[in-house]
Amino acid sequence: MILDYLVLYTADPPGLARFYGAALGLTERLRRFEDQYIELEAGGLTLAICGFDLRDKTLPEAARSPVGQALQSGTPHEPQSAGPNGDLASDLARGSAGVAATDSFQLSFRCDDLKAGYPLALAAGALEVAAPALKPWRCEVAMVRDPDGRLIELCRRLGQTETV
Repeated sequence: MILDYLVLYTADPPGLARFYGAALGLTERLRRFEDQYIELEAGGLTLAICGFDLRDKTLPEAARSPVGQALQSGTPHEPQSAGPNGDLASDLARGSAGVAATDSFQLSFRCDDLKAGYPLALAAGALEVAAPALKPWRCEVAMVRDPDGRLIELCRRLGQTETV
């Protein structure tokens, strides 16, 4: 199997697409369903951005499932299914290890010019997490968050003659 594209769900697909265009230079490839589905070119991968409403219309099983209902309503779930917080929506938002769902993964973008790319991302609305720093795995790395709170790594790989 080949990972072909990632889908980010959001309440504001056009806004999130503008952010990824301005912050990371991704270009729009496709826009459909009254701006509720947008595909961006992201190197060899497509980054798709989809509105929650469109997701629920095209994948009603997700909305009808106990998980989907709990997330949409925010109501407590039955005790046999509830986690340590007592309601499924809260537990899912925090994840199985007590970590926020937006911290259970990161999007990593190679950035050949981190000195220019990092301030560009911040100017486009990224939230600063960590300024660029050299890492022992021979990369210079900065961390930001997108407007929905997803963790984004900006990474410049060091050349052979550069030292950590």
